[in-house]
Amino acid sequence: MNTTVATTATASRIHPLVAGAAVSVIVASLVGVAAMAGWLPSSHSATAPASANPADVAAMTAASASALAAPVAAPVAAPVLAQVAPEPAPVVHKRVVHHTQVAQAAPAYNNDNGYREPVNQQQPVQAQAPAQPNYVGIGAGAVIGGLLGNHVGGGRGKALATVAGVIGGGMLGNAVQNQVQQPQR
Repeated sequence: MNTTVATTATASRIHPLVAGAAVSVIVASLVGVAAMAGWLPSSHSATAPASANPADVAAMTAASASALAAPVAAPVAAPVLAQVAPEPAPVVHKRVVHHTQVAQAAPAYNNDNGYREPVNQQQPVQAQAPAQPNYVGIGAGAVIGGLLGNHVGGGRGKALATVAGVIGGGMLGNAVQNQVQQPQR
C-alpha cells in the first residue's frame, strides 16, 4: 500500500467580509481625523444677502466658477470663534404658602343673660401605627401549631394539617405577642 501524502499549498486568503470591515474602519478613521483637523468643508455656507443686486450675484458666481477651474492650494481652516450664548432668563423664586383653617365651634350664647354654654370639643384620635411583626411570637406560634397539626390525620392529610398548623400558629403567635406588648408601649 503506497500512500503518498500530497501537500497542497493553500494560499491564506482574507475573507471578503473581514476586508470590507477593515476598509470601513480605515475610512471612518480618516473621516474622523479630517473632521477634527478641519479639512472637511463646514455645513455653514455663506449665502448672498436677500438685498443683493442680481448683477453682483452673477459676478460672484462667475468669479467662483473661474476660481474652481484654477488649481487651489489646500484650504486653511479658519479659526472657530466661540459663539456667545444668550443669557438665560432670570430665575424667579415663588414662595408657596399653604393656608389651613381650623374649624372652631361657634360658642352658643343664651339670649337672656349672655351665658355661654360649654362646647364639647372632641379630642383628635391618634392614628395607631400598624402592628409590627413580632418574630418571636410568629416563630413560637408556628412551632407549636406545627407540632399540634402533626398529630392530626395521616398520610397527605397529616402533611396538610402540619402546614396549616404552622401558618395558623404563626398568625396566632403574632397576634398574642402584639396584645402582650401593647400596654408596654
